This record gives sequence, C-alpha cells and structure tokens, in this order.
Amino acid sequence: SKLIFELYGDGELFEENFGELKKRNYPNVHIHKEFLSQDQMKELFKENGIFLSPTRMDSHQVTSSEAMSSGMTVITCNIGPMSEFMDEECASLFEGENYFMMAEEIEYLYYHPEEFLKKCKNAKERAEKQCGYKNTIQKEIDLILQ
Repeated sequence: SKLIFELYGDGELFEENFGELKKRNYPNVHIHKEFLSQDQMKELFKENGIFLSPTRMDSHQVTSSEAMSSGMTVITCNIGPMSEFMDEECASLFEGENYFMMAEEIEYLYYHPEEFLKKCKNAKERAEKQCGYKNTIQKEIDLILQ
C-alpha cells in the first residue's frame, strides 16, 4: 500500500490480464486501458522509478530501453534479447510468467534504496553507452562515409 502502480495497455488480452486486479479495486493500483504517446511516456518516466515490463515477448524491449535512458531501473522477464540490453547491475530479470519473482524484486528495491539508486544510475549509463547516438547513429554515419 506504500507504492503506487500505474498500469497501461490494451489489446485482446487486456481483460484477461487485468480483470482480476480490476475487481479487487486496490486504491494504489491505477489501470489505464490505453497506449501512451512518446510524450506521455516521457512524463510518466519522470514521475516513477521502476519500469515493470512482465512481457511474454520481446516487443517491450524498446520501451524498457527508453525507461532506462530516463534513469529508471527495469523489472522484466528474461526472455528474448532482454539480457543483451540489460543485466542485474541495471535491471532485474526474472523467469517468464513468475510474478512472485517480480513482486520479490519490487519489495527488495523498496527496502534497499541504495540498490535501487545504483540500478537507476547504471541503467541510464548502460542505455547511453549501448544505445546512445555515439554508438548507434554516429557509427552508421561513419560507415556510410567510408
């Protein structure tokens, strides 16, 4: 009850994924049936500290990287290419479908603020180093100009 959860999404599995949670009507859990624009995501990234992405496929990796570049740590499933873009130094990777592990990591970061802050700092640094302009676009420009 000390944390606030802002959950966003839509699609054919929305009711299946969020139905039970909606019925319980927790006052600190806000469920939004919508997708967000880039500007909306940017504002939410400023207001929050952990990006939860319990994905079953790798389609959320881009948003996870955007959250990391904003200084958020990520808690996500260790599936697909996730481990190529994040590790335990900047994020928390758990087994797919194991929501207990996700909850344990949220609790751990809550009770270990120094670890939370370290992961946030490392996330921003890793995103910049791995996906920033210098190591992506500039490298491609340099290749074209060779």
